Amino acid sequence: MDNLDENVATPNALAYSDTIRVGVPAGDLQYIVNLPNNGSVYQPSQTVNFSINVPHGSMCDMKRAFFRFAIKNKKSGTGEEAYLDRACGGVAVIDSMKVLGTTGQVISDIQQYNALVALLNDYSNPGMSETSNNIMEGSSDVAIKTPVLADGSTTTLASRVELGLGKTRVITHIPKGGFFNADKYLPLGMLNGQIQIQIGLAATNTALTALDGKTLDWEVSGWELHIPIIKVSEEFQSNFRQLMASGVNMSIHAVDFTTNQATIATGSSGQQEILFANRKRSAKSVFVINRKSSDLTSAECESVSARRSCGTTQYQFSIAGTDMPSQPAKGQLAAGSENYGEYYAQMQRALGHFGSTFRGSCANVSNYMVAADKTAGSLVAFSLDLEAYSGVLAGKNLSSAMPLIYKPTLSTTATENVAKEAAVSVSAYTAFDTMLVVDGITGSLTAVN
Repeated sequence: MDNLDENVATPNALAYSDTIRVGVPAGDLQYIVNLPNNGSVYQPSQTVNFSINVPHGSMCDMKRAFFRFAIKNKKSGTGEEAYLDRACGGVAVIDSMKVLGTTGQVISDIQQYNALVALLNDYSNPGMSETSNNIMEGSSDVAIKTPVLADGSTTTLASRVELGLGKTRVITHIPKGGFFNADKYLPLGMLNGQIQIQIGLAATNTALTALDGKTLDWEVSGWELHIPIIKVSEEFQSNFRQLMASGVNMSIHAVDFTTNQATIATGSSGQQEILFANRKRSAKSVFVINRKSSDLTSAECESVSARRSCGTTQYQFSIAGTDMPSQPAKGQLAAGSENYGEYYAQMQRALGHFGSTFRGSCANVSNYMVAADKTAGSLVAFSLDLEAYSGVLAGKNLSSAMPLIYKPTLSTTATENVAKEAAVSVSAYTAFDTMLVVDGITGSLTAVN
């Protein structure tokens, strides 16, 4: 069977068992649209809820699914235009993304989802941000820009997508998270019960940016979830149900994110130890971002993507009592002698981009880690690669009682470290391997991680 033509073999996305491969099952590709079940127009901090409905017996290709929604600026006064986030555009309205399995168990739960998307967009090719993301998500059409903290302008916010008075912008977003990157089609049409997706909307001043001295008022509507489905043959359905009836659980691999949050207290400088209660058994990488706490609810600040460096001169993590890397990653803030290359290299490792000539980011020396941390935003993130072997379940086991500890050394100079005068919100995103499990007997979909 080694010479079996791949064109007539069961696709890997439908290979749920280790049985000998057979011919490709007949399948009919269709596209369906799901609408929310709890309303049509939503205000800040509300929740948009989807119950996924698909035809009986169908398989879902969630990798090619996307959300579509519209953001409206409800303001009507002079100078009250609103602006979408430079890095993630209108996706900034999504504060959390939660997926519940057929039994109500949480399959995926990503808090501060908008900040994660902004981070990932900032470490993608700038051409993608200026073209694809600008068209779909409404990100800036000039990628390499410093985040806005307080524009000081009463006329315009350069390069940002503007929402005029009473105007609406439609956003198309390919979602992140384990449910949307599974390595096999999800048999949602063969389960007992429905999958729920709960989208928590951001606060009024978090999602959009206002001009100097102005306020925000917005709403979102027209939510749609577009899903490609494959209606397989009756024969394949019968074989699949026999496999389920045999009692063998079917495991589907995915990579998901989890969020831990902490605070750096006002007046902090020097060596810090920040504990995160992370219990994932196969952590692939960790990404830590800092944002001034008051920025998160400031109308004049790009609350989602305006990260702060706190003048971090070095950092490392401690896992189960072992420091990683063994020597701290180091940076230098001195004007004209900036040195952030090691921080950037660690980020490229953690993203799996290290050594790739086809990857880039929306950062350069001028906006990556701004020395004037007190008055300017940065794009920097502090990361750690934990994957021993690429492409397999070989991440770091964090399920022991020992916490994940982030140990940065913050600048003692007030202008270089915003934490000297204000509290800083710290968010740690962990990418981890997860298994979506189809229980053949109950017909349920749950997660094991």
